[in-house]
Amino acid sequence: MSGSAADRRSAIMARLRHTLGPFLDRHPHLRRARERMRSAFMSKMGKIRAHSDPSSFPIYILDQAESAACFFSAAYLGRNAEIFVADAGLADVLLVDIDGDRLSEMAAIYPKQWRTQTADAFATVELLATENRSFDVVIVDPYTGLMQRILFDLRPWMAISGLWLVIGTSAPLLAEIGCQPTSHSLTRWLTEAQPDVAAICAVTEVIFRDDFMGGIYWIVMRRVAAVELNSPGAVSIE
Repeated sequence: MSGSAADRRSAIMARLRHTLGPFLDRHPHLRRARERMRSAFMSKMGKIRAHSDPSSFPIYILDQAESAACFFSAAYLGRNAEIFVADAGLADVLLVDIDGDRLSEMAAIYPKQWRTQTADAFATVELLATENRSFDVVIVDPYTGLMQRILFDLRPWMAISGLWLVIGTSAPLLAEIGCQPTSHSLTRWLTEAQPDVAAICAVTEVIFRDDFMGGIYWIVMRRVAAVELNSPGAVSIE
């Protein structure tokens, strides 16, 4: 999709006003109901937005995106990433988490077109990869105890990433694998540990998010080749 996220949002809102305006003018009670719903919606979104930090997420990756899949998305109701996906105007979005109650909360806050799936993230990504499904942007924001499992086998996550893969990691995990929080250091490690993944993606940057556990980061990877990842190649985590 061409144009910036702001341009897309403006175009969508203009079409909605043109389509719904005359109808709502004839039915003022519906207009008032819409305004009440919009106010409630915006208040919840506003609270999430107020606790989010745009500088801690690579918002630019959403500019040309049309679809996204977000894993481990429910813990903070999307303040780490999903709020930015919503602000970018993406309609084709899948949220995956095992916490069905929190996903239900998110379904009431975020765009109605978004889909939620209460399921294990690892089983879901393997199924999506088997079905040759892909999303322009894939965001993986696990609990710290699961970061190693994800980083040590990026194959299924990259398999469903059409343009960008963004995963959360921590300073202790980076230290464990002998890496600094830089794209150069992670590229060197990835080339040695998972050469099949390194061959189809580029680590473009590592973004500091907060100082929990000495530092939580986003690793941002751009897909540069369309080669399928079919053969096993995970790093041992024994």
